[in-house]
Amino acid sequence: MYVDKTRQIALNEIVKDVFGNDARIIKIKRLGGIGNENYKVDVLTKRGTITLSLKIFLGSLHEARRKATKEEYFIRRLSEVGLNVPNILYYDPEGRRLGRPILIKRWISGIPVNKALEKDYDNKDVIVDVYARELATLHRVVPKPSDFMVIKEIRTPAEYIVRQFKIIEILSKIVKFDMSKVINALRKDMPCSGDITFLHGDYAPENVLVNTSYDTIYFIDLESIELGVNEDDVAYAFHMLRFIESINKRLKGVAEDFIESYEKHYGKTLKNLEYFKVLSAAKLYVVLKYLMKTGRLIRERKTWLLIYPFLYMFFFRRVMKYLKEYITNINFTM
Repeated sequence: MYVDKTRQIALNEIVKDVFGNDARIIKIKRLGGIGNENYKVDVLTKRGTITLSLKIFLGSLHEARRKATKEEYFIRRLSEVGLNVPNILYYDPEGRRLGRPILIKRWISGIPVNKALEKDYDNKDVIVDVYARELATLHRVVPKPSDFMVIKEIRTPAEYIVRQFKIIEILSKIVKFDMSKVINALRKDMPCSGDITFLHGDYAPENVLVNTSYDTIYFIDLESIELGVNEDDVAYAFHMLRFIESINKRLKGVAEDFIESYEKHYGKTLKNLEYFKVLSAAKLYVVLKYLMKTGRLIRERKTWLLIYPFLYMFFFRRVMKYLKEYITNINFTM
């Protein structure tokens, strides 16, 4: 799917509904994304140019509606508790206007955390600290009954972990990579305690924005939110920062600094973090292999691949090697 002429006409009508009859689209730019389509849209209004974020939800219609409903709900939910999220301007979960569920938000002019780290080494400690602080803030939000209408309720760490095992097992069969040894080891050492919190689900540095003064984080993609053990979210972010370290030696140590900052802001020591580092690495490994097998990872970056094919494959192979080593050299410190 893409914004063709027919959909541009429909989108222009939506813009008029939101900003008035004189408003019109002057530019649409396709952005990245694997599971959905994302666009940056410039709109000319009486008050000047306004930039919007358009997300078109893909997948089966049922899946797309579920993702749209979930993201819209949690943007409003996290706004209620003071977290920084985009303002919703238009929401069509049924896809009546563009043929697919869509969400239009006001554009946030921030810097992806990974870009901020790469450009401003001198302030990397400050950037990592605010990145960790906001994740800890999310993890302290207390779930309420209405949340369970859009996400599955998880009552115990074991329930959450077993659910992750099922995901890993399903994907490992599809990509034909034996994860039985890893899962058996994880089952044997499964922690019996842990905090059940909201999880961002995809707290990679490129998925959150920081402002230019490095004191505010913006959550821009919330469709992956679920309930689970907070240490899994932390472990995922840790691995993502390690990937950045692997290609930029000046950022060496930011992953460990992130853990230290998170524990400071969350107010607790992460006793089972080593366990969740392995669990997260195992899931990430089979997810990436699945995306490569199905071609989704390449399709979403096909333009970039044409320019930097060897660099891309070099980076991807390094990531996969790192993850594989992590899950094949299991050594929990519980």
